[in-house]
Amino acid sequence: MLAVNGVIFCLAWILGLLTTAHPWGWGLLLILSLGLMGMRWLSLRRRWPSLDGWQQGPTLLSWGIATAIALVASVYLNLRLPYPGSQDIGRVAAQLEPSRTQVTVTGIVQTLPRLTRSHNLQLQVQTLALRPSPLQGSIRGLLYATLPPKQGANLHPGQRVDLSGYLYRPPRSTVPHGFDFAAYLTRSGIFAGLRGQEVKIRTSGGTWGWWALRQRIVRSQAQYLGKTPGALVSAMVLGHRVVDLPFELKDRFVQVGLAHALAASGFQVSIILAVLLKVTEPGPPRYSLLVGLSGLLLFGLLSGFEPSVSRAVLMGIAGLGAVASQRQLKPVGLLLLVAVVLLIIQPLWIWDLGFQLSFLATLGLLVTVPPLTQRLDWLPPMIASLLAVPIAAMLWTLPLQLYQFGVAPLYCLLANLCTTPFLIILTIGGFGS
Repeated sequence: MLAVNGVIFCLAWILGLLTTAHPWGWGLLLILSLGLMGMRWLSLRRRWPSLDGWQQGPTLLSWGIATAIALVASVYLNLRLPYPGSQDIGRVAAQLEPSRTQVTVTGIVQTLPRLTRSHNLQLQVQTLALRPSPLQGSIRGLLYATLPPKQGANLHPGQRVDLSGYLYRPPRSTVPHGFDFAAYLTRSGIFAGLRGQEVKIRTSGGTWGWWALRQRIVRSQAQYLGKTPGALVSAMVLGHRVVDLPFELKDRFVQVGLAHALAASGFQVSIILAVLLKVTEPGPPRYSLLVGLSGLLLFGLLSGFEPSVSRAVLMGIAGLGAVASQRQLKPVGLLLLVAVVLLIIQPLWIWDLGFQLSFLATLGLLVTVPPLTQRLDWLPPMIASLLAVPIAAMLWTLPLQLYQFGVAPLYCLLANLCTTPFLIILTIGGFGS
């Protein structure tokens, strides 16, 4: 019963975060909770024989605690939502946008420039000063800036720069279920954008960091494989968020149901960990544990610890610990626990598409693969496993993919089956390089 209660409490936290998507989410949550508690009460009173199975389920107290956890999660996420301070540059953008006043922002570059669909470069800048400013005192806050390719080609994190251009407020979505750019930036604490025209580098900043190592890996693979093939291999290993891929190529992967191939996730983590453990198998267990842990942390740092990678790395570390201590883990319980821990640290990850797909795909593998493999027992075991894994992942992620992308071709299962062996080879080779 303790295990069941733990699962319910973890699901309650996740559900509580999800209810914040709707203004009346807390009301729907209470209705659901009262319904579940009502069925438990009716089963105890033996009013409906069909509910007798609920007598063995969680108690009324457990459902009450789960309801409280869900409500706390809902409040917690709203408390963790970023809001612009009185001196945030977002306040200035709201005042200057109507007049289209040209400004100069002095700040520190936070991210590497990335290509946009309009063929400009985007980056984040920590504001230090603004000229002219309608507010008294220093202006602070993160800024989303776009620049012409030639202007931003030599920028990297740590540089102090002067950006000249026009401030604006990020637009909200005007269509139902459309991409809300303002909400997307708000989750990163950004409330203003800058259409940059010119940039001046004031100080060069540091030239070493994980960003520099990522760039070196991408350049090396592009040098030996070609620009686009090299970038594609880098994206398959480190994820498309740290590699600039042509949007036409990204769209093709989405259209054929292979968007996950360009996202750093548990797929890459499991392959890397399996290879490292196999290579170190002849050595002492402590050595295998150390190498596996180092490999997980290295991959996490190189990929920027994206939400999906953080989930996979934490589960990998827990798995290594279980092997070292010779203990059995309950995979579904571990997945839920890791998800809750991450969502306590950063509750806004509940809206990250990579985190959602990674969680659903992993849950599908843990829950659906065993019974699906049994149904395919008329096939050789290896072929049955190869079929069960992509089918299970697709069944659990297909509704979300349809909601987000609006496309899921009938041949996506066949595409996944045909490409999985090549993805494994590319992941091993790309990480090894």
